[in-house]
Amino acid sequence: MDDVIIYCFDESEYLMVCNASNRLKLLAHFAAVKGDMNFKLEDQTESTAMIALQGPKAMEIVGALSREIPTLKRYRFVQKSLIVVKLIVSRTGYTGEDGVEVILGSSMARAAMGMFLKDVKSGQSPIRPIGLAARDTLRMEAGMPLYGHEIDENTDPLSAGLGFAVKVDKGSDDEKIGRFIGQTALEKIAKDGCARKLVGLGLEGRRSARQGMEVRQGSKVVGRVTSGCLSPTFDRPIAMAFVDANLIEVGTNLEVDLRGTAVGAVVEPLPFLRAVAKVSI
Repeated sequence: MDDVIIYCFDESEYLMVCNASNRLKLLAHFAAVKGDMNFKLEDQTESTAMIALQGPKAMEIVGALSREIPTLKRYRFVQKSLIVVKLIVSRTGYTGEDGVEVILGSSMARAAMGMFLKDVKSGQSPIRPIGLAARDTLRMEAGMPLYGHEIDENTDPLSAGLGFAVKVDKGSDDEKIGRFIGQTALEKIAKDGCARKLVGLGLEGRRSARQGMEVRQGSKVVGRVTSGCLSPTFDRPIAMAFVDANLIEVGTNLEVDLRGTAVGAVVEPLPFLRAVAKVSI
């Protein structure tokens, strides 16, 4: 359905951050499957905003404002107040770099961005605004799956390399815990093995692969590209693709069909690049 992050405030209060484009679909899904569960769901999408500060200097910058935030472990959060503004600050992000994501009221987002970027024009600030294209190259270098590319409603998390987030045997030793939607199907995949798996590809030349392009071995189609770009860090084309499970070994030679031109590609380990910062989890 989506790739989300769940914030747990206490045993009875949770916050789910989803992709904005999936919001209405998810609301309809929750309404359809809630059964006799009694809970209150509040859609805060339009009343909140998120600002992400990412990069090797992010925690140094944040540390000038708070001594507590730099001590957070990955995927942990804290609630803070800045004058009259309430913030949720988490050590998360979708770049592969260290950093934080800040959730605040949408009415204060412009002022918060102004605070972050106030010294940019003077050249005295290490902070620079970036768009989705830059974010996308960063998450590809970090080998991070993105909904609509590496994951969707027809892709299982085990094939996408997200098995760490799935407890396939949930409830097997305690019926009170219960099972989750799709668990039976995932149990079968875990037992039988994935037909295709997500891998990294390094391409020859300078042209980037695009989503949907065929991956071949000889004349046989053995997979499809999910994401691709010209990596700014490595100055060469990289891509992620689902390929037949017997072809995932690093160093396997394949080809990508770039609109009628076969270009050599080699299976590479994911992530392509690991952030320098070492952060406890």
